Amino acid sequence: MPDVRQQLLAALVERSYRWDPVRKFRLASGRLSDYYLECKRTTFRADCLPLVGRVLHELVKGRAVACGGLTQGADPLALALAYYSAGQDDPVQAFSVRKQPKPHGTQRRIEGCVNPGDRVFVLDDVVTTGDSTVTAIRTCREEGLDVRGVVVLVDREEDDGRHNIQAALGPDLPVRAVFTRMEIEAARCALHRSPPLSPNQADQKGGHPLAETQGWQDETVQVAGTELAVTKRGSGPALLVLHEELGHPGITRWHEELARTHTAMIPHHPGFGKSPRVEWVNNVRDLAGFYSQVLQDQGLAPTNVIGFSLGGWVAAEMAAANAGQFRRLVLVGATGIRPPEGEIKDMFVVTARAYLDASVADMENTPEFAKLYGGEQTPEQYEAWEDARAETARIAWQPYMFYPSLGPLLAGAKDLPTLIIWGRDDAVVPLSAGQAYNKAIPGSELVVFDNCGHRPEIEQADAFVERVRRFLA
Repeated sequence: MPDVRQQLLAALVERSYRWDPVRKFRLASGRLSDYYLECKRTTFRADCLPLVGRVLHELVKGRAVACGGLTQGADPLALALAYYSAGQDDPVQAFSVRKQPKPHGTQRRIEGCVNPGDRVFVLDDVVTTGDSTVTAIRTCREEGLDVRGVVVLVDREEDDGRHNIQAALGPDLPVRAVFTRMEIEAARCALHRSPPLSPNQADQKGGHPLAETQGWQDETVQVAGTELAVTKRGSGPALLVLHEELGHPGITRWHEELARTHTAMIPHHPGFGKSPRVEWVNNVRDLAGFYSQVLQDQGLAPTNVIGFSLGGWVAAEMAAANAGQFRRLVLVGATGIRPPEGEIKDMFVVTARAYLDASVADMENTPEFAKLYGGEQTPEQYEAWEDARAETARIAWQPYMFYPSLGPLLAGAKDLPTLIIWGRDDAVVPLSAGQAYNKAIPGSELVVFDNCGHRPEIEQADAFVERVRRFLA
């Protein structure tokens, strides 16, 4: 099965992915996009239909007696699935949902081998807004079919498509994507050895290839006597996001998910490229004091905060100094405490690229990593990393990435709800550091993800989002 899935992925990359940032493509929603997924160039091919049928059958077997969706995108999927299933123990019939009722004959909106009361899965080739899939779900239900779930070939991961489908389907029924846009772009990057293709290639001075950033706003605010660059989006309670030692990596799925329920604010640390250096900030404890002033100036305290690696250390220092400025604290692979076992990886004896590569346990199966860091290093990316490395050296060099008194001082955060998240296979900050944080903060909770390195937010994204969202709620 993995080989079949990879063959289908390769076919989509080679035949269906189109990239043209100059002329652009107009989507069904009316929005212009730098890329387009023309799935029918794959799903209508004779040599690809067996791949489509087998992959889809694995996802629906035993769950439905028929599958189909809105014509034309779902038609080859349903037929490929039905044909493949005919040779299996669990055949699945096909149906097609018309966009308008048939003007003559039976005047049905659904054609094919399906009857009222049948358990069905709705199929679609590409999801952007989810409108066509939602239409198919509603039509099926109006015709008396028992819709048990949705399978899409490719999820573009934008315009709230998957969220819209889930809302129409119901919270307890599955919405599954065979591939995501990030998987396709990562596969294209690996195949052609070119930088990941995203509608926003570079974050100007930041330089990192970013995921889709529609709706995220970059602004510069005057705080604590200086300018601070902030990326923000969302509504609801504020969520302060403190980034890692190589700078803000770019918007990924966990950002988008948490921005549905919170106003996510990502300040770019002073001296890390987008915000000017603050000369009086000479160590991480100073940086924590700077952010305490930011919260006061902006009227944000008390706020929720989540800190990653170096950003986790900053958040921990802030909590140790004044736990009352936070509502809830989340630390993810935080530096700041010396690991009782093992050592924090030295980022200055390897290249930035090697340091990043060591931060995930399974690079090939972490598509968002390739989205952020795959392909050839650009000059802008190199400059951004070097700015961040230089400032990290200035504030966290001696002792390297920890401060001896932080652990004892965290006893003052005993009443602050704290969630500590770690990857069991973290090669940057050993798990023993997470255990030390758990011991230092009375009442804190340590969550450890298996098969995960230093970036659980992209290595175990679904579990990470679910756990953090539940904690913040």
